[in-house]
Amino acid sequence: MINDEFENKIQEFITWLIGNGDSISTAERRGRRIRTLKKYIDLDHPDMKKIYKYIETRERKGIKKKTLRIEMKDLEYWYRFNGFNVKLPTFKKRTCTRAIYTFR
Repeated sequence: MINDEFENKIQEFITWLIGNGDSISTAERRGRRIRTLKKYIDLDHPDMKKIYKYIETRERKGIKKKTLRIEMKDLEYWYRFNGFNVKLPTFKKRTCTRAIYTFR
């Protein structure tokens, strides 16, 4: 019963994302990430300590900052959809500084 309610809410979330400009595939991907995040984070009540603990655990496992940035953005959309105004951690994009070789 609880899973049915959650699945219905996920479908509403996906519809909301599409209505706000996401493509169908992006919205479905965000929905899948939210299903995964539900295993680690309480999605009904934002708890920053648990979110930071989750991030720390993922970093220790070697997950890239880009992946964490995407997960936090999806979680931010989820909380916005549910009426919470939460500021989640952001991870800066890594600037690529390549060496430029010149031949003389």
